[in-house]
Amino acid sequence: MKIKQQMAKYSNKFIAALGSKFLTYSLLLFFFLQASWVAVSYRFPMLFDENYHFNVIKYFIDNQSPIITAQDTKYDVLGNLMYGNASLFHQLMSYPLMLIQHLTDNFMFEVIGLRLIGVGLTVLGLYLFVKLFIDNGVPRIFANLTVFVYSMFPLTTLVAATTSYDNLLFPIMAAFLIAGSNIIKMKKFNLKSYIIFICIGLLGCLVKFTFLPVMLAGVIYMSIVEYKRTKNPKNIVATTKKDFRDTNKPIFYGLLLITTVLALLFSARYLVPVYKYHSPIPDCAKVLSYPRCENSPVYSMGEKSKKTKDTRRAYSFYEYGHNWVWQIEGQFSGTANSTIDGRIEVGSRLPIFDLLMFTQFILGFLILVYMWKSLKKPNNWNFMLSVSVFLVLSIFLFNIASYYSANTDLNVQSRYLFSILPILIMMSIFATSKLIGKRPVAKSLLLLVVIILSFQGGGLTKHILESNQTWYWQKPKVINTNNKAREALQPLIIESSKY
Repeated sequence: MKIKQQMAKYSNKFIAALGSKFLTYSLLLFFFLQASWVAVSYRFPMLFDENYHFNVIKYFIDNQSPIITAQDTKYDVLGNLMYGNASLFHQLMSYPLMLIQHLTDNFMFEVIGLRLIGVGLTVLGLYLFVKLFIDNGVPRIFANLTVFVYSMFPLTTLVAATTSYDNLLFPIMAAFLIAGSNIIKMKKFNLKSYIIFICIGLLGCLVKFTFLPVMLAGVIYMSIVEYKRTKNPKNIVATTKKDFRDTNKPIFYGLLLITTVLALLFSARYLVPVYKYHSPIPDCAKVLSYPRCENSPVYSMGEKSKKTKDTRRAYSFYEYGHNWVWQIEGQFSGTANSTIDGRIEVGSRLPIFDLLMFTQFILGFLILVYMWKSLKKPNNWNFMLSVSVFLVLSIFLFNIASYYSANTDLNVQSRYLFSILPILIMMSIFATSKLIGKRPVAKSLLLLVVIILSFQGGGLTKHILESNQTWYWQKPKVINTNNKAREALQPLIIESSKY
């Protein structure tokens, strides 16, 4: 009996420690250090179109206007910049790049400087997600465990270390959800809160087009909330007038000015191509011309795939859906980089961690579904889940449409789901905890097993073990440091064959 009591006592202490604010900041630092290691070690270009993003950022150094009305042919290698993937992210990142170039002409420092900004943005996003969860009644221990699990997916540190607009979109998503949650908590219509909500949403859309369905889902959800809360439109008008009288005028007009500017940029970026080309993201050939667009490697590869479509069998909807899910899941545990001879090399599987990932993926989903009705859900759970589901469905539909245009996958990327991944992780942890109930020893043992197994190839461990010196900047210190780290880790990790 005493042994059980002692175990319960130490288990409760362990669980309490996992719920500390100190651990929150320690985990944020842990993620920053992991991703920074990759950012400093891996040669240019890394995956996820880093070469494209870096060159578009350089474009905005020479062309400061956020609205591109014409495109010089020398930039055709980047595809359609006017209504393509060039975004506010690239223009904003051109300023720190100009500063770095003013301080040094070392290309390696330029690349690493931008990468570290991306790491910082991801850490900011994780902090905002923790704030979102805690503000909505989620225990801090669940928020901390969410940060840990997110940090141990090798792909999250790999993307964070890359110059990519996904890293700016991550904190914007968290801020958007915080703004929406604050509106839902209010007892009546609040004009300033809605302006902030719309402002953040417009910013997200200008950073990356994948935020469009998030913005749409948010606006629809808020419209339903407001309809239920204020059925008489006259009440909204009266409340708005009172808000305007009571609000600090400089702050209000400042927010209104920012929102107006963002709305104008949104119109130029999305509404103009809808009017001209009947699509918010028109085909490159419609904007430029087919011969010019062929100069873009990405466009050219896609067109070649479409031309050979009939040589490949098309999957059924079920087959595609099945393959899509496992592609998304499988990418989370991967690592890869370009080598010095220009190839893309992929790391090998680490069986223990891959099994852990698979188990977390399957059990997390099943437990969440099983416990759904009995869960005492935190505040704004439905809002966060609605936005997440809407984004997942939008990306799936975009991917399947792309697939059937060529009978091959053109752009299935797990990173497109990163902005809602902390929500899905948190909900799975929450449901698992409720399933186990008040059994501190069982919870502690489960947590210890997951934590220990996570280091069998999770996070930075994967990137060090499965890389080699052809992946790194060709600097002796970088190569030697990574080689020594690999030698130290190899006896501790179970490895297997190549992909």
